[in-house]
Amino acid sequence: KSNGTSAGTVLVKNLRTGGLNSNPTSLTNVNGILMFAAQEGNFINTGGNELFRSDGTIAGTTQLIDIQPGTTSSSPQNLINIRGTLYFSANDGTNGRELWKSNGTTAGTILVKDANPGINGSDPANLVNLNGVLFFSANDGVSGVELWKSTGIASNTLLVKDLNPGPNSSNPSSLANLKGSLLFAADNGTIGVELWTSNGAAVGTTLVKDINPGAGGSNLANLTNLNGTMMFSAFEPSTGIELHRSNGSTVGTVLVKDIQLGVTSSIPQNFFNHNSTLYFSAANATNGREVYSSGIFSFTTLLLSDLAPGVGGSNPAEFASAGTSLFFSATDGTNGRELWVLANPVPALRAPNLIVSHGKNAMPPNSGNQTVFGSNLLQSPTTRANNNLDSLNRERFAANWFEQENRFRFNIANQKFLNQEVGLRSNRRFSLTDQPFSDGYSPTQEFVKSGNHPSASSIDKNLVSDSKLATATIDQSQPMNSVDQFFANWFV
Repeated sequence: KSNGTSAGTVLVKNLRTGGLNSNPTSLTNVNGILMFAAQEGNFINTGGNELFRSDGTIAGTTQLIDIQPGTTSSSPQNLINIRGTLYFSANDGTNGRELWKSNGTTAGTILVKDANPGINGSDPANLVNLNGVLFFSANDGVSGVELWKSTGIASNTLLVKDLNPGPNSSNPSSLANLKGSLLFAADNGTIGVELWTSNGAAVGTTLVKDINPGAGGSNLANLTNLNGTMMFSAFEPSTGIELHRSNGSTVGTVLVKDIQLGVTSSIPQNFFNHNSTLYFSAANATNGREVYSSGIFSFTTLLLSDLAPGVGGSNPAEFASAGTSLFFSATDGTNGRELWVLANPVPALRAPNLIVSHGKNAMPPNSGNQTVFGSNLLQSPTTRANNNLDSLNRERFAANWFEQENRFRFNIANQKFLNQEVGLRSNRRFSLTDQPFSDGYSPTQEFVKSGNHPSASSIDKNLVSDSKLATATIDQSQPMNSVDQFFANWFV
């Protein structure tokens, strides 16, 4: 165990003596007790791989149950805590690999259901919690590997839908919860591996998007919920395997960033949500495979550090959180694979810093002049003072945004430039230009509308590409109003 320091990183217990490895895996917190699979014993008396529990002490680290007695192993896998109950798959030697559950006691560790009677087992995998119900993939011997659900009792452990009808399998994988709906990857036998959703009913299990049209599929993987947006890797012919996102709708399923430009893939892996920022490994032709962080926008996807300089890469993996610190394993090319920590990392921008520039030919300020997050738009100190706004019919206004409950809103109030109040009035229209930030990124967005407290239904929806900076063109032929608001909805 570790408290994040060298002195505080200590052995809890040597479960398997004589230089043998106990190989603890699937570490899962259940009501303050660590549950895991491991093997104990010595050269003379060796047990199988079974279910263990630990409270962090030597005395409190013990085998919970020997599901397959003797030296053979039940090999518990896919451990998950749902409302204080541990679910996992195991093989008792009679029923094959099936679904089990445990309340943390020996007597309370039992088989849930023999979904595929006989020694073959249904091989439950990809276990995930959706509103207190367990969803997983399994094979009942008739329908192939398909989507299942369970409430922890045999009668409520059921096939959800046979997506690839008959004995062929759709092989659901990367199951993840997005705002109470299940998203997952599956192959219905026609379009390849693509993104699907389910509410737990057969009729509610449908395709989200055919990302790579045709039979090839996008082979998406690594589905990870980031603040209500599903992040994942997927293949498109023009980009290779790169970072994508989805809000569960067809139009909201898009590429985030082509990290390795062109058809060559960066192959993002090891996705982990730490304090509302996505961390993962990805490879480019210069740095090899290194640690990246990202929000949901392309300009927030950044290489954090080249730990192993050169094309070899540090191959980071096994990300884990402890407080505000992010831990992971990596090799710097000198010390072998070791434990690394990113202490108090800066969260990925949920929106960029607010930037406003005014005046004819005005450009966005450099990074030293960017203002901080907030709801008030602030003027740029780089604005040219010799621009006479009184003589201009139009003024260019560049800004980015912040997020508030899926709506992006700016309040414009009491902002002055050359003794003139700057604001927006109803029916002011916006144009879009390529006007990149000084660091080379060209932030997105897809929107626009101005007006005096417009209702959501009145907002104009001008969907634009994911490579433009939103730029307002303000008509100054009418008096400005300093208390108007600028609204921009995120249409994905």
